[in-house]
Amino acid sequence: MIKLWAIAVSLFALFNFIFWKVTNGPIRKEYGERLFKRWDSKLYYWQGAIYVSSGLTVLILWLLNKGDLINF
Repeated sequence: MIKLWAIAVSLFALFNFIFWKVTNGPIRKEYGERLFKRWDSKLYYWQGAIYVSSGLTVLILWLLNKGDLINF
C-alpha cells in the first residue's frame, strides 16, 4: 500500500510540475503581471492545476492496474 501511495504522490507532483512549466508563461502573459499577482487569479490557476494533475494521476494508476503492472 505504501508503494501505491509513493507512486501516486510522485505522479501527482510530476504532472503538477509539467502543468506549471507548460502553462505558467502563457497564462502570465494572458492575464498580465498585475492581474496574475492577485490571489483569485492564482487560486483559479492552481485549482485547474490540481484538477488536471489529479485526473492524470488517476488515469495512469488505472492503466497500470489494468495492465497488471501494479495491484491495489
